Amino acid sequence: MMVPMIRTTLACAALALAPACMLNPASRTAQGQLYTSGNPTYDAFFRDVHQQQVDAASWGDDKKTAHHTLVGALDLTPDAPDVTIVQATHEASSKVAKQAGSVRLDVDGSTAHVVASGGTDGGALFHAIEDSAHQELERAKRLHAEGPKLDALTKTANDLEGRVKADFDKYGTAKENEVASEILATIDVIAKLRTRADSEARESEDFVADLERALETASEASAQKQVARRKKKPAADAVVASTPAPKAAPVADQTPPPAPKPAPVVPPPPKPADTGEVFTP
Repeated sequence: MMVPMIRTTLACAALALAPACMLNPASRTAQGQLYTSGNPTYDAFFRDVHQQQVDAASWGDDKKTAHHTLVGALDLTPDAPDVTIVQATHEASSKVAKQAGSVRLDVDGSTAHVVASGGTDGGALFHAIEDSAHQELERAKRLHAEGPKLDALTKTANDLEGRVKADFDKYGTAKENEVASEILATIDVIAKLRTRADSEARESEDFVADLERALETASEASAQKQVARRKKKPAADAVVASTPAPKAAPVADQTPPPAPKPAPVVPPPPKPADTGEVFTP
């Protein structure tokens, strides 16, 4: 509420009106309402400014509409932020990309087309990416087109501001101040709409550029995983090959032990010599 009062004060100073003009109510234009002055020239201008405000109120819905197909394919909520949509697109595309460069998003004007090769099949996902990218590019085009219209309204506001005193002098000081305040409010409103239109147009273009990178890096991520798997398998084989086989247990000697040697034969003692004597017990 302070901004309209400040605008009113500036209008009073510019028109050399009495300080009582500060008591005028807040600008209808600043509150998003249609103001009519009773002068056809001024009222046509105020209608154009109000229509811009009405149109701008739907810009947020346009963005949700552009994302509708893609957030549905990714199973996200309708109000998912851009960064979440892009990340989910990257992850989903990584699952279907077969090799590096197998998936990309080609953009020509407001037309977007997913190119998939190497047996990659994204089906509904790729269609959703194309649809959302196309709608965002169309939205950016419409927002850029707002710029010249808003610039023309700013020029008209400046022209009318210089004529207020002459055109409304016969209606009294209060009316002069009222119209001057509304014109100053339109200048502020138009400037904010211009900034917002430019910002949202860039956001739409950046979103599509992020989708392009999401698909490009999805192909790269898929290729890196495949390389990692190929490198991992030979390494495992090398480990197996370099592991020495366990030594076999020694085979027991099956040769039978030698037979024990027979005990040496002790020769009997020699018989005593025959002396011719006869033993008599």
